[in-house]
Amino acid sequence: MKNGFLIVLGIILIVGAFFLGNSINSSSSNNSESLQVQINNLELQNNQLQEQIEDLTNQLNKETGFVFGKVTLDSGNCMPGPPGQESSCSIGEGVSRTVYVRELIEDIHAFAEPFSENSYVPTGYLQDPSAYRLIKSVTSDSEGNFRIELPSGKYTLTVEDEEKEYCQSWTENEGNCLVEIIKNQETEFDLKIDHASH
Repeated sequence: MKNGFLIVLGIILIVGAFFLGNSINSSSSNNSESLQVQINNLELQNNQLQEQIEDLTNQLNKETGFVFGKVTLDSGNCMPGPPGQESSCSIGEGVSRTVYVRELIEDIHAFAEPFSENSYVPTGYLQDPSAYRLIKSVTSDSEGNFRIELPSGKYTLTVEDEEKEYCQSWTENEGNCLVEIIKNQETEFDLKIDHASH
């Protein structure tokens, strides 16, 4: 009887030790897994931080600047009329249009139609857009505002009008609607479409 009791007691002790050992191992394993998860999360955050630092560094080193401005439309009869007559004249209304950035156009006749062999009639419309490389195009918002990032350099800016490309200020820029982009600077360049009677 005594021997049987001792045998049962021994079995109980062995089983208890077995479960205790497993519990310790399980706890140790859980702690190890938890630590590994934390390490993985920290490594992920570190990688993301490194990518953000790299992006910011690239932005600082980029040879780019911005051009911004507003597309406006003048329309209606803006000629002086009798006192009290209602006018249909609308000046400087912001409109949503496509703005085109092309390589610098140096040909002063690019915005003029041939009239005779050696003469041209200025129109403000780019006669052959396919002859000049398109760098980028954007659409101004409902109020006419636009902003474009570009590499440093000189470009021609035109605006969509009557399914053509137009630049009202071309005569002021030697026929090429010139805008110059300077690194890390913003250049203002407004685009005006004039359909008004003056």
